[in-house]
Amino acid sequence: MNGSNQILVRRWCRLGVLFNVPPSRQTPDLERLLLDTATAIPGSPRLFIMAATWLSHYGRLVARHRLRRMVGEAEDPAAVAVLGLLLDTVDTMCHTDVFAAAKSACGPASTQMPLFTADRASNGLAEFARSRASKVSKRWNLWTEDIELKTDALRPLDWIMEKNPSMQVRAILSGGLRASILACLQYDATSGASEAQLARLCGATRKAVHEAADHLELCGMIDRTRPGRDYKVALKRALCAAQPHSGSRSFAS
Repeated sequence: MNGSNQILVRRWCRLGVLFNVPPSRQTPDLERLLLDTATAIPGSPRLFIMAATWLSHYGRLVARHRLRRMVGEAEDPAAVAVLGLLLDTVDTMCHTDVFAAAKSACGPASTQMPLFTADRASNGLAEFARSRASKVSKRWNLWTEDIELKTDALRPLDWIMEKNPSMQVRAILSGGLRASILACLQYDATSGASEAQLARLCGATRKAVHEAADHLELCGMIDRTRPGRDYKVALKRALCAAQPHSGSRSFAS
């Protein structure tokens, strides 16, 4: 396992996936983790299976508005296609449409090919992958067979929530707009400059963000000040202490 992949799986370990590495010290930026995972999946079939397994149980912890915006800004269309396949696989297996918004921002791979780089090594391997490809994978032009989820390779929910208090808040908010507001304030450095900026980063209307912020302020989760025509927004100090602002993509330490 190379260094960047070890950092990646350490972040998943922090969220309760049983890879044979120590967990990262901080709770990862979940939406960033999904995009980084999509980049690495072609080189790791197990990563695809474990990411799908985790999302099948805890997909509602994902801040879906923020993820959709980040997908739209992503610079690697190949990784976006892999992410679309991952999210579509989870929705299909769970008979849900949790990730509809994020999937709508994804496009299929530009050419048909096996999902995993090992299956691209020869025409024979590629043809074998095509012959066994699931209907979902064919939609994304990335051939792979149906997977079996590995629930026994996840830690118990109590462990995940104890190690990651911010996930408890996400669970209460069920990944909706309010969850995206909190995630933006935590991880996107300029998000608190104004509600207008928050609306852009959440991919939502200004009115919807203002109403959601009203509720978050009532719940004691954010502070707002109005030095001018717009509100400045910040996480409450207690939430910041529970989950430090990282401001970076690296969770190696």
